[in-house]
This record gives sequence, C-alpha cells and structure tokens, in this order.
Amino acid sequence: MTNQQAAARVSVRRRGFRCEVRLGDLRVLVPDRRGMQYLAVLTANAEQDIAAVTLVSGTLTGDWSGGVPSKAQPVLDDVARHRYRQRLSELDEAITASETAGDTARHDALTGERQWLLRELAAAAGFGGRARGFATDEERARVAVGKAIRRAIDHIGRDAPAIGEHLRRRVHTGRYCVYLPAR
Repeated sequence: MTNQQAAARVSVRRRGFRCEVRLGDLRVLVPDRRGMQYLAVLTANAEQDIAAVTLVSGTLTGDWSGGVPSKAQPVLDDVARHRYRQRLSELDEAITASETAGDTARHDALTGERQWLLRELAAAAGFGGRARGFATDEERARVAVGKAIRRAIDHIGRDAPAIGEHLRRRVHTGRYCVYLPAR
C-alpha cells in the first residue's frame, strides 16, 4: 500500500446489486450484502461512533447513540429461583425418606429430578452467582454487525488485499462502530 493509499479514505457506493469500494486509485466491485451496507454508513460518517443497534435498525438520524440500553431479562426470575430452591428442599427430604424405605425406583426418580433442577439453577446463574440474563437487543446487534462487517471486509480483501487490510486496521466494531481513516 502506498502512502497515498494509506492517507486516503475508503468510499462505498452501491452499483445495482453490487458495491464499488474505492481506496485512492484502487477499486473493487463486490456483492451488495448487509455488511457492505454497514461499511457504507461507517465510511460515509468517518470518525463518528455509530451504535451497532442503529446500524441494524437502518434508522440513521442525528443521534446515533442507540437510545437507552435495554436491560437483559433474567433467565429465571426471583420467584422461579425461590420455587426451584423450595422444591430442592422437598426433594432432599423425599430422597432421604425413599432411602430409609428402600424404595430404589422412587429414589432414582427423585434424584433425577433433583439433578435436573440443579442444572437449571446453574444455567441461570452468571458470574458470582448473579442471575444470568437473556441477550439484549444491543448484544445481538453488536454480534450481528461485527460478523457482517468482518465477512464484508474478508470478501473485499480476497479481491483487493490493500483495501481489505486498510479496513481491517481502521474499522472498529463493538457496541459502537467507527471507521477511522487517518490512523
């Protein structure tokens, strides 16, 4: 890559069902896919952080903050966790009683249920035993946008390695995405 190309900015323009990607005097045509659309927005708004959730929604206005972050809903709420623990206590008593009575069939069934409940509680617990939440819209958008942009850059890099390398070094994805041309 020449110094002129390193200082140049990438531009992405739609040409029918394809996108023309330019960097200085380099040019490549690639299929128009979602990742290319995200790159077009980022390169047209260089050095501006754009929320991944905004890119996914396709609603670009003056405020790209993505709004108030949504809070993850817990996998198990407090009531369900309390009932699971209550049932575990009941199962412990019933398992002890079945052992005393020598009822192996009942003992095996109760032990199986107890193990299932323990797995469910473990799956619902996050770091430090806190309640684990379902993925938020922001998290799903962050993952989807990052994958789409990486695929688009890889596709560009196969046909135009210099442009692909420029984008790999200058496009940053995450909760917010940005294209930093002069880096």
